[in-house]
Amino acid sequence: SACGSRLGASCAADAADIRAGASVERQALLQVAWWIKVLRDDPVRLLRALRFRATLRFELHDSFWLAAPLAVGALSSKVSGSRKAAELRKVARRGELEPLLSLYALACGVRLCPQELQGAA
Repeated sequence: SACGSRLGASCAADAADIRAGASVERQALLQVAWWIKVLRDDPVRLLRALRFRATLRFELHDSFWLAAPLAVGALSSKVSGSRKAAELRKVARRGELEPLLSLYALACGVRLCPQELQGAA
């Protein structure tokens, strides 16, 4: 019947929407996993990302912020104090407080969203 075929088409459309939603969710998880790997492999990228964010005035993707706390341990164990200090001096020369607060929050295990940091700067 015509009514049954419309119902079947509706169900098929609903199933496609569910698959698309799952695909978006999967893509978001893959982005976070990619950032975790990248930041753990080269933890200085965490500092550089914060510096470039301040210098070039762009926003980092949410997946970066979700992955960053999982890379702080690698930053502590893989990167020398002098290398970290050099990156932090570059940020400090810019006179930007927000990237330094971001790094401090990450190092202390505090989850601050960028909006909270903007209010503190």
